[in-house]
Amino acid sequence: MEIGLIGLPQSGKTTVFEAITHTLKDKSSKNTNVGISRVEDPRIDELVALFDPKKISKAEVTFVDIPTSPESLGKSQSISGEYLNILQRMDALVEVIRYFDNPAVPHIFETIDIKRDSKTLKEELIFSDLTIIDKRIERLNSELKGARNDKKESIIKEIDQLTNVKENLENNIPIKDQDLDKDTAEIVWNFQLLSAKPLLSVLNIDEDKINHEDSQDTISICAQLEKELAEMPEEDQLMFRESLGIEESGKNKLIDKSYALLNLISFFTVGPDEVKAWTITQGMSALEAAGQIHSDIQKGFIKAEVIGYQNMIESKKMAEAKKLGLLRLEGKEYLMNDGDIAHFMFNK
Repeated sequence: MEIGLIGLPQSGKTTVFEAITHTLKDKSSKNTNVGISRVEDPRIDELVALFDPKKISKAEVTFVDIPTSPESLGKSQSISGEYLNILQRMDALVEVIRYFDNPAVPHIFETIDIKRDSKTLKEELIFSDLTIIDKRIERLNSELKGARNDKKESIIKEIDQLTNVKENLENNIPIKDQDLDKDTAEIVWNFQLLSAKPLLSVLNIDEDKINHEDSQDTISICAQLEKELAEMPEEDQLMFRESLGIEESGKNKLIDKSYALLNLISFFTVGPDEVKAWTITQGMSALEAAGQIHSDIQKGFIKAEVIGYQNMIESKKMAEAKKLGLLRLEGKEYLMNDGDIAHFMFNK
């Protein structure tokens, strides 16, 4: 899973990136920076205690710090070229909104206004999508002039569909909030439009706003403080967080919200060699989950031996779980649940 961080200049976007990935970025570089955050899941710690594996593999999230281009974000121009290509490949986007005062680092608009800044960023995504849709409509109109009669109907239909999408975008309705029929959604999907992507807002706050309430699609992080805490030993981190009233790290908050935003869950594979967490989309079948491990397992799928996490913890040993009848044999259509522990049987 790749999540792209975007933000206006001086929003503290790179500080957020450094805080959640423990990766320091060369401030003079105009290139993207990539960092990986391991997903802290207490369930995997419990499973490790049971199986004492040689290897522990936690789920990971890749964060990409996307530089602010003078020709794109915040300048009312279409995002294009390298920046567009990077944004298009992201699974989700995080907009970092400045909500801290620092006279030494003036805001590009001179004042702090989180609604204005968020609106500016969202409009840039929409404007980029409009440019792509416009070009497609222009090309279709050109094709229509020389098209055979049997092709004209489908071309006209797509023009009508995209014109409707365009009108909604012009009214500042992002793709993800448009009520598209199946055919239109499939057409739009091919363009990798930015406003179609799940979007999470991160308010980069002052220390005195630490207790700022989060919402479904917005979280608050004091990036500078989180960066400093991340550099401390874990015991010191916990002590300082407790003294400041911070119940959860910024990294964990962001990952948890990202999982919810993308509708993701985890399942586990266990054994003496390795305990590993796998990230899948909720509603994924056992067959599809097998494919996340290896395509050969998916191709040769026979059955999945499955036990729920809580049942495994209570049984303590796999042999005891089998004795109690808690292990189930599931077919390829079985829908995986969050926390399932699975062993896939397949033809080699």
